[in-house]
Amino acid sequence: MISHSKVEPINKILVVDDEIEMSKTFVRHLKREGYFLKTASSIEEARGQIKDTLEPDSQFDLIILDMMMLSPDALELVEWVKRFKAYISIMVISGLGNADFLQKAIRSEVDTFCLTPLTPEKIMGLVHVIEKKRQAMRQSNFCR
Repeated sequence: MISHSKVEPINKILVVDDEIEMSKTFVRHLKREGYFLKTASSIEEARGQIKDTLEPDSQFDLIILDMMMLSPDALELVEWVKRFKAYISIMVISGLGNADFLQKAIRSEVDTFCLTPLTPEKIMGLVHVIEKKRQAMRQSNFCR
């Protein structure tokens, strides 16, 4: 279960994508919108960056994860984040429409899943949906 007290508005985003050009597109657009971004080009690099954010002010609020990296490590990363850093939201993007793969992503408790191709507007729309979910969690915590 997520500790609602740790759920903050989205400020810091980690983009995990092995396609450098795709990452640059997301990063450029999200930075223009005022988000702080870091990138990782592998699952191992992402896990290291997440582990390195021990200070509360430096922790990621959202991970945008490209599942085209399709190593079993991608879903393992999602499960690890949800187990140890459950307050981090996860957006999974993929070019794969495989039903089995989609079910695994959903069971891993990702916050949203989107098939490519993506536009900056679509990404921003999904970030806003996640922000609304996080806001609802914070508000439900205040009502207790």
